[in-house]
Amino acid sequence: MARRTAPRPSPPLPIGKGPFLNGARLKTHTHIHAIGADLPGQAENPSAVLKDAFVCPDHVEQAMREGECQQLAPEDIGPSTLDLASDPSLAEPLRFSRTAFDSTGFTLEDHAAFDLFYDFAHPFGIGQSIRLESVPSDA
Repeated sequence: MARRTAPRPSPPLPIGKGPFLNGARLKTHTHIHAIGADLPGQAENPSAVLKDAFVCPDHVEQAMREGECQQLAPEDIGPSTLDLASDPSLAEPLRFSRTAFDSTGFTLEDHAAFDLFYDFAHPFGIGQSIRLESVPSDA
């Protein structure tokens, strides 16, 4: 009996050498959470996919410098997540459209998400408290 081996994954593309997602089979109502492009010239999605989507960045200026939005003209970029949170009616007509969130790792989001999870978990005794150190003991 022949032994089967798992196919080898393709090697990652060097920075700036092409998008991760080609977008050829995306449905019109697809939502993309783009969180990997974090350097100038790096992209996860082809510009054609982004131009066909409502793109919402977490931090507009940062996304234009090092996120997916660096592929777009300012008029192709939608409101930031802060703007959408302030006026959710902006997103209602997009429910069945292609949308993309361009996350550049804006630290405030991480803090807000942590607070939200903690606030839900704590009253129910879910999870475990651990001590996190900001400086390793063995540098």
